[in-house]
Amino acid sequence: MLKRSGVVVFGVVVVAVLAACTGPSLDEIEPVVGAAEITVKDDYFEPRVVQVTPGTTITWTWDARRGHDLAANDFTTPVQREGTFEYSWDEPGIYNFICRLHAGMTGRVIVAE
Repeated sequence: MLKRSGVVVFGVVVVAVLAACTGPSLDEIEPVVGAAEITVKDDYFEPRVVQVTPGTTITWTWDARRGHDLAANDFTTPVQREGTFEYSWDEPGIYNFICRLHAGMTGRVIVAE
């Protein structure tokens, strides 16, 4: 019985941690308008959603103890703990990005006129 209780407690903890890591969906987050800098932290991006005009260069800056990468349809970065990466989109649209190493570590760049 004690072993079964431990498994149940472990399962509840895992679900709670995953829920905390994912947070609200990207559609529920109000974008930070005009923000062109995103910080890569341990298990999250700050801010998660930004809105910029076409051609604006977005700079991601790593400030993490663990390694993270960035992946989007247009690019993939190496795993790193420090440094920067820059990218810009000329076409209006919604561009999602993730850290492929950590589920729930997601972000979005909205390019709008």
